[in-house]
This record gives sequence, C-alpha cells and structure tokens, in this order.
Amino acid sequence: DTLGHRTVYAFDVQRDEQQNIVGLINRRVFLTTSVGVPDGIKVDCDGRVYIGQGDGVGVYDKYGRPLGTIETPEGAANLVLVPRGEGKTELLIMSEKKMYSVELLTSTCLVAR
Repeated sequence: DTLGHRTVYAFDVQRDEQQNIVGLINRRVFLTTSVGVPDGIKVDCDGRVYIGQGDGVGVYDKYGRPLGTIETPEGAANLVLVPRGEGKTELLIMSEKKMYSVELLTSTCLVAR
C-alpha cells in the first residue's frame, strides 16, 4: 500500500577500535510519513535529516520534527549531499526522470577512520 504511512527508524551506530561500523543498536521511531515511500536518507553536520519522498525532499531536525520540504514535481527517488567548500553543500535530487540541484548553507561530515 503506497498510500499508507511509512516509518523511518533511528539507530545508534556501534564502532570498533578502528572506527569500523560493527552494528546498529537501540532501534527507535524517528518519524512517520504519509507522503510516498521514504528513501535516500542523508544527514548533514548540523543533524538535519533529508529524506526523499513523494513530494520532494523532506527536511527534519535531529528529533524528527519537520523543518520544511524541497518540492519537486515528481518527488525524490534518491539524493546525495556533495561538499562544495566551507559551509556549503550541494543537494542533488534524483526523481524518476529528472535531476535537481539545490545549494545548502550547511556542511557535510566526513567520518574519521
């Protein structure tokens, strides 16, 4: 049922001494949505969560509260955060037939290895 509510879960990431991911624990509901099927989930350094959905990209704070939607005519099947310098990130949004680009005033994070 693509018209029903969908749930996005959050987990805590477990890492070993070399910072490799070894597991996910503490599953909890992050949010539920009724706009399409959530996909392409990304997080910026400030903890904002970007989720591809039926009307574009939903933007949420780190607690799952909606901050807004970057609307696209066909929704968003996937997305990528691309670092573009100090405090700037390009959000590439892929729909079924088109690709969109949005400049964000935020940073992307690199995981130390």
